[in-house]
Amino acid sequence: MQFEKDCSYHFYWIRVKKRSKFIDFMKNHKIETGIHYKPIHKMSLYSNKIKLKVTDKIANDIVSLPTHPNLSQDDISRIINAVNKWKNN
Repeated sequence: MQFEKDCSYHFYWIRVKKRSKFIDFMKNHKIETGIHYKPIHKMSLYSNKIKLKVTDKIANDIVSLPTHPNLSQDDISRIINAVNKWKNN
């Protein structure tokens, strides 16, 4: 895939149960994932005593999948197949 100057390549994240195990599963399939978002109320600048249970739950479930212009159609299919395999376990 060729780089498109009008496209905003950014993170694509999904929610999964047992995130650490999912990350290991993807690593075993040679697919790199990441954790890129932290709730603002957890950052030191905004830190306070507010408890945001739903926000914290979602933050612990999300994982970023590979997204960049160098992914081939085969790479994309492999990522999708691995996610679907995890989902069906």
